[in-house]
Amino acid sequence: MKSSLFSALKSALGTKPKADVNRSPHPGAISSLPAPQYLPYPPSANVATYPTPPTPATPIMAAPFSIPAYPSAPAPLVPAVPAVTSLTNGHVGLTAAGMPLATPAAFKALLGFSDLRWIGLQPTVDEPEVSVEGNGVSASWTHDTDAQGGIELDLFRAADSDPARVLQSIVTEGEGTPALLQLGGADEAYEAQTDQYAWLAARRGRLVFVLSIPSSARASEQLGYLGGLVLVRVSAG
Repeated sequence: MKSSLFSALKSALGTKPKADVNRSPHPGAISSLPAPQYLPYPPSANVATYPTPPTPATPIMAAPFSIPAYPSAPAPLVPAVPAVTSLTNGHVGLTAAGMPLATPAAFKALLGFSDLRWIGLQPTVDEPEVSVEGNGVSASWTHDTDAQGGIELDLFRAADSDPARVLQSIVTEGEGTPALLQLGGADEAYEAQTDQYAWLAARRGRLVFVLSIPSSARASEQLGYLGGLVLVRVSAG
């Protein structure tokens, strides 16, 4: 069953939760490969700065590749497609790499498998499973649902709703203990962690999104990294 957090996001913007039929539980969303040797991140480091490296007095939640001694970041995926200048069928006004966020190819350009693996997460599908629903679109990179500890991203373009009010309704119903997060590029953001999964909910302009990943000791760092990529790569029109 989906968590109340994701049901709240969909109902707040007039969309329906995805059915979980045919999505069998599949362990292994966290990579079994040895984790790269990252510099330590305090679990509650909630301040994003670019590109200043962290100091003990200034913890950050920034893309790790902005810090000296980190591995090189994955090369951005920029498919050779023409830019989208108008809405099309199934397009909710969100684009990445010039493509409507309505296809697996568009979501691979948004969060590529290399992005996920580089930060220590393991996709378990060949390509993202995408579902366009009303004012929003969802994509999953695992057989697990979000509430089961899978990797899922839900995005919405709140054209006819107050994004701040929508975000607050999500956070109010979210599981775990939501904490205000200062994430570079976001107007407002929160994160929380449960026994099964961790989530990040944020807004920027008309864009509202929720990112869910497996719960782990590195979840806060992983959410900050991937949430930063979403804010950089998604255009809400």
